[in-house]
Amino acid sequence: MDNKYPFKFLDSYEQEDTEKFFGREDEITELYRMIFQTNILMVYGASGTGKTSLIQCGLAGKFEAHDWFAIYVRRGSDLNGSLNKAIIAAGGKAGTADLAKSIEEIYLKKFRPIYFIFDQFEELYTYTAKNEQSEKENIDEKEIASEDPAKKEEKIFVETIKQLLGLEQQVKIIFSVREDYIGHLYDFEKAVPLLMRKKLRIEPMTLKQVRDVILGTIRKSDFISIKKEKEDKGDIAAAIFEKIRGKDKALTIQLPYLQVFLYKLYNATKNDEGVAEFSLEAVKNMAEIGDILKQFLEEQVKAISDQLSKDGTVVTEGNIWSVLSPLATKSGTKKPIKKADLLDDIAKADESKLIPVDKVKIALKGFVDARILRETEGVYELSHDSLAAKVHERRSKAAIELIEVNDLIATQLKQTDADERLFSAKQLERIDDIKDKLNLQGEAKTLYDDSWKKVKRKKITTIAVVAGIITTLTILCVFMFALYQDSIVATKDANDAKAIAEKANIAADLEKKNAINTLNKLLRQTAMNKAKEDESYGDSYKDNDNKQYALESYNEAIATLNIFKDTVGNKDLTHMLNRPVDSFINALKVKLKGL
Repeated sequence: MDNKYPFKFLDSYEQEDTEKFFGREDEITELYRMIFQTNILMVYGASGTGKTSLIQCGLAGKFEAHDWFAIYVRRGSDLNGSLNKAIIAAGGKAGTADLAKSIEEIYLKKFRPIYFIFDQFEELYTYTAKNEQSEKENIDEKEIASEDPAKKEEKIFVETIKQLLGLEQQVKIIFSVREDYIGHLYDFEKAVPLLMRKKLRIEPMTLKQVRDVILGTIRKSDFISIKKEKEDKGDIAAAIFEKIRGKDKALTIQLPYLQVFLYKLYNATKNDEGVAEFSLEAVKNMAEIGDILKQFLEEQVKAISDQLSKDGTVVTEGNIWSVLSPLATKSGTKKPIKKADLLDDIAKADESKLIPVDKVKIALKGFVDARILRETEGVYELSHDSLAAKVHERRSKAAIELIEVNDLIATQLKQTDADERLFSAKQLERIDDIKDKLNLQGEAKTLYDDSWKKVKRKKITTIAVVAGIITTLTILCVFMFALYQDSIVATKDANDAKAIAEKANIAADLEKKNAINTLNKLLRQTAMNKAKEDESYGDSYKDNDNKQYALESYNEAIATLNIFKDTVGNKDLTHMLNRPVDSFINALKVKLKGL
């Protein structure tokens, strides 16, 4: 990328970018005012609103150097470990093991107010730490050993925040979080009531703010000008705004889209000296923003594919897309991954089995150089959710299935109830379909094995129940046959006792009806049990947003109950027997309508 390029592409603005950060003056002023009213501040908004830039460039730029010392913390693979490292790097030798001592050491070394900035805090609730042990020592590990990793990580972190707020040496704490994760802060807020007392919502950019960004940057840059024709600078800004918001005609646009659009516009209009001239015609000729992001990614993927194929090795574009796939969630948002885990995930993808590890590393470096990926302390992540959405669009059905199964495993591992934690038979079948691509180890492997043991035990129990029903049916048939034989003998031996014989036949019929009724009740109970099991599977799939499997399970339960209704033996008792069955079927139909 040209060093003269005046915009930031998908990178966040930092403190040194203050002179070219425009469009957020009102939010900066409000944030600066609020930080002096509290020791803990929440900044939230949708993805792509520029929360990170607002804090580390806009707010930081309001302070003199001697009034601001920021300690930036991202979760990485474990938030507590990342905080500990950040404190040590800032000069607090004891890290989080002795917060009071560490903060005092930092202050004596810097002689500036200390601000902790926890950026993209939603990562605490989206990614479970794997095989990470917290470096926090003053929490009773036995007390939280039974909790899932994410809850354990949060609990330790909350205790650390409470300690920071109670220190004699005052510190300020700022959280930046996506607004769709605000609900996850419920337990945190209960422990730290001040958490949401002061908060600022960051809105997407309006036309006025877009105009401020474009015109402010042009004023500060020697490498961009406006074509002197009929249009004025305001027309250019409005044209860009219209182009980005597209057919939706929204009143605001996302900052990443503006950054990418300006990057592409600059490169489309610059001359050999790197000087660009923006015009209405140039803006008009630009593609839609969704196509721009897609086109940009496709260009980088093709370039890396061509580079890795120069030595004669065939590296397809599909191979390169599979390198990016593990870095996006199934909902199309970015997902930070440690390098070792990323290489492991890539090695399991169908498209990338033939890519040597050294070429995978070259591809990752190429994406980092193109600013598609960021790499920090061995953790890779896509530059923005907007890129993650485009990566998700390129996934194959097999890749999506692998992600969904991994999410299913993660969800079950978080369950605290022993029975609810185990996989159902259908879930196990789904796992087995792609087991060779999964890395089932440790707790996940134990859960898988225990689930299969339970399913096998349940099958044995079912066989025993069926055998019991068959035995009961056989006994009833023998009993009924004996009654019939007794009736014949009585008739032959007592032709003059017809009345007695008729009474015997009536008694036999009654016994027969009672026997059939008993059998039907056993069959009904068996059908109800089978239907309840399918209903349980359906509820589990519904909770995991797998509507197709939920639909199949509910329909299978209804089919089982209908088979019982069609085959019930004693028609005189049909209404009485079917009453609970009909109620069950109606309840299942209600669940089907809710999918």
